[in-house]
Amino acid sequence: MNKQNKRLALGLIGLAAAVCSGVATAQAQNWPNRAIRIINPFAAGGGTDAFARPLAARLNTELGQQILIENIGGAGGTLGAGTASRAPGDGYTWFMGAVHHTIAETLYRKLAYSLERDFHPVTVAAYVPSLGCILRSRPKR
Repeated sequence: MNKQNKRLALGLIGLAAAVCSGVATAQAQNWPNRAIRIINPFAAGGGTDAFARPLAARLNTELGQQILIENIGGAGGTLGAGTASRAPGDGYTWFMGAVHHTIAETLYRKLAYSLERDFHPVTVAAYVPSLGCILRSRPKR
């Protein structure tokens, strides 16, 4: 097993353990006993989807349960976040958040959720570097 696969396996084990720790002990002993839903608050094929789908495939193998990706895009990711915030806190609905969600409360007056109140952080799925570019128009010929 190469270094990258070892890190991924350890991360997945940590992710599963963290989710189990938030579930009642009696439930955790049987967790997962049904499909797990990952809500991706953006359209299929986007950045978070590119991370959620391989993660779901690997978790499906590791946990022996079906992992479903549900894309609920719209309003800068806040529609999907609102849906995820209303799900029971039983470890069967996960939310694939992004940096957008950390600043949404400063951008929108009324949100259907609060990151601090409605979500329990589990793990960081990926660190994606950002690149800001300053461009200028080309001189006309």
